[in-house]
Amino acid sequence: MNKLNLTGMATAAFLVSVGFAGAADAPVPMPVKAAPPPTGPAAVYFGGAAFSPHSWFADIGAVWAFNRNLNTDGALLRIRGGTGEYDYIVSPALGEASVDFHVAEVMVGYQRFINGVRYSGYIGAQVQSHDNNLDPVGLDGTKWGVTAQGEVFAPFGNQGYGLLLGQISSVHSSYFVMGKLGWYVAPNLSVGPEVAALGNKRFDAARAGLFASLNFSPAAQIVLSGGYNWDDGNAFRDNDGAYGTIHVRLLH
Repeated sequence: MNKLNLTGMATAAFLVSVGFAGAADAPVPMPVKAAPPPTGPAAVYFGGAAFSPHSWFADIGAVWAFNRNLNTDGALLRIRGGTGEYDYIVSPALGEASVDFHVAEVMVGYQRFINGVRYSGYIGAQVQSHDNNLDPVGLDGTKWGVTAQGEVFAPFGNQGYGLLLGQISSVHSSYFVMGKLGWYVAPNLSVGPEVAALGNKRFDAARAGLFASLNFSPAAQIVLSGGYNWDDGNAFRDNDGAYGTIHVRLLH
């Protein structure tokens, strides 16, 4: 099976920063070989956009290996920045708040391959900015905090792979947990189900859907996903509904 040799550092971190939006989902990491070669890509660059009821988000970022080989054990540096918007009904009297928000983070981490399974962990700083001058108890202003992320990516030979990813942040008590199972239906195409839970001190949400990952070349991948979002936020509007994402990965 001609599988793309990318570690695909997850961009799921932006999910924990979207406030009421719950705006996006993370793409699945690209498959890695059970026995990494002595040489490999030094960096992966990613970007994408996501949409859910009354919200959108877009981000870009990169992960670099300090040893210039993402296919071996070693230390990592990860940066990411994004922007988006969400709206919700504050109250019948105050009406609708439309909030612009931004997120940025810098994290250091380490990855380890054990029997073909990739384990990675990150810790670093995150900043969130929410422009909300209508809701007196809403997320507003700029706040800094600590964030941590862990990932497990397990290939199932030539048949498929599994992914478990989780992130927490001290900024607004944000969290995100996701699981994916992918099967190869063509040499460069994998599909499968995904589930996620996410939220912060103002909302909780659950998601279930499907994703498709297409490898255009040994250094480029696009991931599409979509499904249904159940939202339990402190807003008077029902934010349940469909979500969709698109993400692109490039190796260098």
